[in-house]
Amino acid sequence: MREVLARLRRTLERHPLTRSVGAPTWALSALLAVGVGGTLLTGALTGRTDAAARAVLAMILVALPSIPVAPPAAARTLLVRTGTVALASVVVAALGGDPTAVAASVVVAAGLGFRVPAVGTTAALALLLLGVRSHMTSGPADVPAVWELAGAVVVALAALAVRLLPAGGRGVAAGSPDPAARPSWTVRRTAAVGVAVALAVLSPLGLYGGHWLVTAVLLSVRPTPAATRARVAQRLVGNTVAALLVAVLMGAGPSVATMGLVAGGLAFLAFALRPVNYVWWAVTAPPVLLIAGDFPQTHGWYEGMVRVGLNVVGVGVVMLVCYVPAPRSPATA
Repeated sequence: MREVLARLRRTLERHPLTRSVGAPTWALSALLAVGVGGTLLTGALTGRTDAAARAVLAMILVALPSIPVAPPAAARTLLVRTGTVALASVVVAALGGDPTAVAASVVVAAGLGFRVPAVGTTAALALLLLGVRSHMTSGPADVPAVWELAGAVVVALAALAVRLLPAGGRGVAAGSPDPAARPSWTVRRTAAVGVAVALAVLSPLGLYGGHWLVTAVLLSVRPTPAATRARVAQRLVGNTVAALLVAVLMGAGPSVATMGLVAGGLAFLAFALRPVNYVWWAVTAPPVLLIAGDFPQTHGWYEGMVRVGLNVVGVGVVMLVCYVPAPRSPATA
């Protein structure tokens, strides 16, 4: 078995799509996984599943991309992302979760985020995912941003705890800033998000039913054409495998407790392996987002197949909008 694993590792390291580019973050990921799984289980036991789901979504949004090692930079990153997610919750509540209004806000937030690297896609993703949660919630909603702030605090405490461990900082990815994007490329990225949102809204699924299409585009378009092509390939491979995992999981008809445990285990792998190569995040994170986004509801095995289709459509949108016609002078990474 050891020889088989060693051979598999050598094969993965030879391919640029799966080659390691960083070190895993085991300590921080273990704490975040306990937060994800424990929050969902607590929500299920107390009947506060919506609050738990919102807190977990905030954890994922605040913890990714990776948190810098230096305490001042880490504090700034956590503060910006926490504020962004909390504001998104307030905006969704103010809009009443209206799909059309949320759709417009997602496009605007994406355009602003592409111009402000510290925000990136966090604002647009938060608006979209929290909009989905608001659409699912029946009865009086909780105060906006409360549970999102709770999730952000969990991430902040976990990051601080890791830095207090001996040599803990070395296990945390530094997260180099994205290069500045050319204005024309920023326009293309924003246009791709707009097209994806329009397709989702006009489709029978609607914005919330087809939000994986928008998510696929938001997480594919990068600051440079070359980086975007690489990300598209990683998401195609990773999300196809993830869809199979979702199909198996949902086909088994898991209990709420099982979903919480599975989400915690996959979150551990997702956060730990994200610095190694994004493709591993693309494999392990989507099931966590699916569980948290729809918690405590489950779907049939077809949900994974639908996700594959939406992801492929999203890739097609990125390639058509961003590369036709070809960028005149691609920015260097």
